[in-house]
Amino acid sequence: MESATSTSKMYTEIGLMKERIDQTSLVISNIGVNTAGWTWRIVWSWTNLLQLLLTVVGIVGNLLVIFALLGRKAARYSTDIFIGALAVADFLTSVFMIPIPVAGRVPDTLAGNVYCKLVFSSYLMWLFVTASAFILTGMSVERFVAVVCPLHFHQIFTKRRVYFYLASVSVCAVFANYCFTATVRVIGNRCVDTKTHTLRIYLTIYLFVLRMGVPVLTMLVTQIGTAISLHRQSRELQAVLSAGTGKDNTPSFHVKARNRMVQMTATVVIVFMLSLGPNHVIIMISAVKGTLDDYLFSPFYYAIVFLTLLNSCVNPFIYAARYPRFRKAIRGIFTAGLSGKRAPVFDHGVGHSHSDSTQVDTSNLASVSSVTIKAV
Repeated sequence: MESATSTSKMYTEIGLMKERIDQTSLVISNIGVNTAGWTWRIVWSWTNLLQLLLTVVGIVGNLLVIFALLGRKAARYSTDIFIGALAVADFLTSVFMIPIPVAGRVPDTLAGNVYCKLVFSSYLMWLFVTASAFILTGMSVERFVAVVCPLHFHQIFTKRRVYFYLASVSVCAVFANYCFTATVRVIGNRCVDTKTHTLRIYLTIYLFVLRMGVPVLTMLVTQIGTAISLHRQSRELQAVLSAGTGKDNTPSFHVKARNRMVQMTATVVIVFMLSLGPNHVIIMISAVKGTLDDYLFSPFYYAIVFLTLLNSCVNPFIYAARYPRFRKAIRGIFTAGLSGKRAPVFDHGVGHSHSDSTQVDTSNLASVSSVTIKAV
């Protein structure tokens, strides 16, 4: 068996479970296993343990989000659908982050090539990272429409359209990410990435645009537009109420729910940018400069990678901090099981009625909304 600190040039864009073990890690266990042409190496270092910790947090946290939403299966609004889909994507990302044995010797068979393309390259993990980026993009657009066009929101974001968007995103992510792993194959009983330097540059730029450029640009535009629209609507609403056209604080429940949802979405978007952005930028710059091999597996590389992996486990904490109803739904999982209540977990504040929320005069809310829309 080769030494655990041997150097290998078989890199993919990212991944902690690779042939080369970084020189800064404290190797706790290094066990070799030979089976039918495969040589497996089980290595536990501080990086693997930290990765496992993030994995457990991500799996448990996102499962709680999924079960909380399933408990309200009678009323699945578009907001709940988007958040549920994001939780599923983050859950699967965490699952494929689990540290597993590394194949030091790979047979040149169908199984060996599948291992190189899907496992060695971390393809499945990055598939769901890409999907979560575009799910979050859809959430940002949905929030923008809910604020700018509240009277037509339910006609625009129907369940069928939301599910179609999510299915389309999933299919596109499968093909969009495969281009990076298509060049990984078995050569000399090892997984080798056969990309040329030029091809690597083009693909890293492509993945940056796919995972960060388009989603982040869309999120920024919609979030800024949402903030501007909320400010204008707030001024118009105050003018309407002060003029006596409103009735007390009738629309306050929906206004607060809408603002809370917008703030939560903005927080999730910011966390996404800060956690995934640095890694993609550095990978792209390193590939262009030809210093990617020096960057990979360095201490700085691991710090950036763990920042990236935080994105898959932090959202449940954001939901719990922002939404009392989410915390109540979580408690219900352990006390009463899946409740089946009609009320959505994440109220988007666009004038729907449900059994356990404050009742409002919807006709008056519509009139106030009409005035607000005209002002925009």
